[in-house]
Amino acid sequence: MNIGSYGWYYIFPAIIILLSVLGKPSKWKGILVFLSLFFFTAFRGDYVGNDTMNYMESFNYIGGNLEFGELTGINSLGKNLEFINILLHRILYSLDFSSRSIITVYALITYLFLYFAYRLYKFDLLYFCLFYVLTNMFFMTFNLSRQMCAISILLVSYFYFIKGGKKNSIISVLYILLASSIHLSSLFSLIVFALKFIKIRRNYAIIITGFISSIFIVTVISPLTLIFKYLNIEYISRYMGVYDEYNRSIIGQLFSLIILISKLYLFKKISFNRNNRLTSDQLAQLELFFLSSVIIASMFDGANGMMGRIAMNFTIIQCLYLSILMENIITTRIKYKGDIIVATFLLLLLLFYGVGSYGYNGAFITGYYLMF
Repeated sequence: MNIGSYGWYYIFPAIIILLSVLGKPSKWKGILVFLSLFFFTAFRGDYVGNDTMNYMESFNYIGGNLEFGELTGINSLGKNLEFINILLHRILYSLDFSSRSIITVYALITYLFLYFAYRLYKFDLLYFCLFYVLTNMFFMTFNLSRQMCAISILLVSYFYFIKGGKKNSIISVLYILLASSIHLSSLFSLIVFALKFIKIRRNYAIIITGFISSIFIVTVISPLTLIFKYLNIEYISRYMGVYDEYNRSIIGQLFSLIILISKLYLFKKISFNRNNRLTSDQLAQLELFFLSSVIIASMFDGANGMMGRIAMNFTIIQCLYLSILMENIITTRIKYKGDIIVATFLLLLLLFYGVGSYGYNGAFITGYYLMF
């Protein structure tokens, strides 16, 4: 079964928004929307998503021809390290499954780990799904199916990183390695452990985040693009050759700055600590991780597609933040009218900025990976 109409992928976000704002949040609403997202991802049409046909066309080669030790060089080292991805292809191919099966399996892995993350973090599933759509993570499952599998595993990994302690840190690293065996870019997530050595007061961290992020946003071309080109790492460079750097418009920089300011303002007002589930140290670690993801997204702002894809490994945590923000709006925990106006304005910007910029060339403001 193929769901091939593009219209559904524009109507569906509207349906989720209506479910989110009408009536009280419900566990079954969230599960219904979550299963619907899986359905549209797993059974999408062959031409929904730029890479869907690429995955299907490469299925026979990877499943039937590629050996684990066949490749050499840095680029090949990356492919050999992605051994679970190769193993999935080999198993499905040997069982005579069609090339579409790999699309379904990618979707199944993605949503199983997202559901596991939901059980760990205990966020509101409906609101998480809402921002999974509005921030374009959902649409990226059509283009970057393999990486989205890895990112869902990383979200689980980050829970154990935030919990802290030697045992949880080991579990977190193991999940990162598991994600890397599907998509090697997940190895970049190991840098989050550097946050363990950073101690800074919350207000100072917000100011520093705003200052650094603003500088990166108004930079014409991301310095990271130039750095990675200079290093000329084959595994990364082969992606970078597909995209060109581009100059961002003034209006694009302005919208990025407005979203940044709105997000940090609301972050200062709203606590991540739902029902006092986190200790003070764990809450500080989660908040520092969120602020770091804002800086990372700004660093990659204006870079090419590969660079934006690396940022997504970290910005997935912002779906969690935004779902908590939405919960606060709906349950009227945000009491001040000015805060409600800012929050509503941010949600409207994300609606335009996220869904409106679906696709590589369809963005009015910036590229598809800048939704955070």
